[in-house]
Amino acid sequence: MKAQTTPKTLNEKTARIYTDDLLHQQYQAGERNFANWNLMDADLRNLDLRDINLRGANLSGALLICANLQNANLENADLSRAHICDANLTFANLSGANLDHTNLDGAVFDNPWWE
Repeated sequence: MKAQTTPKTLNEKTARIYTDDLLHQQYQAGERNFANWNLMDADLRNLDLRDINLRGANLSGALLICANLQNANLENADLSRAHICDANLTFANLSGANLDHTNLDGAVFDNPWWE
């Protein structure tokens, strides 16, 4: 399921909802800063997202199965209901991240940063 691309009002602020394809395209072009992006329900399975900055991003319900999130900054990200099974979270910053009802089965947590 692709994330929506139309603006949506969240908490009295207008926030753009980005597509998973746009993130992948910009990441491949060398961009690493995706702080505060709204990627609710995005399909990011099997992507290599090393060193990505998703600080404060909305990834609720996202599919991150088998994703490489090594050195990822997920500080204060909303990962509720996300599926992060078999993902690589080595050295990932998960400080303040919302992990309510998140599926982390098989995820690799070598030296993650928790606060």
